[in-house]
Amino acid sequence: MLDRAGEIGRRPEIERSIAFIVDRLVRDPRGWGDPVRDLRHAKLTEYHGRHDNFLAVYAVHERVPMVFLSQLTPLEGNPLYGETFDA
Repeated sequence: MLDRAGEIGRRPEIERSIAFIVDRLVRDPRGWGDPVRDLRHAKLTEYHGRHDNFLAVYAVHERVPMVFLSQLTPLEGNPLYGETFDA
């Protein structure tokens, strides 16, 4: 994502947006996003968080302080919207 953002001249802004999201996932994952569903057998709760036209889909373990980011998607209005990125 950052390489593509650099190609279109938007790297600093995209970098700041992603840094904000990572900060929220580290500091307050349960307070930032909206709980979507419980993954009972894994003891996780899935959340959706939005910032600067990015959607972060992540899960937080109910006991252990672990966060799993499964998806970071540019939404409509984001300069990277419609792009495909590999992990």
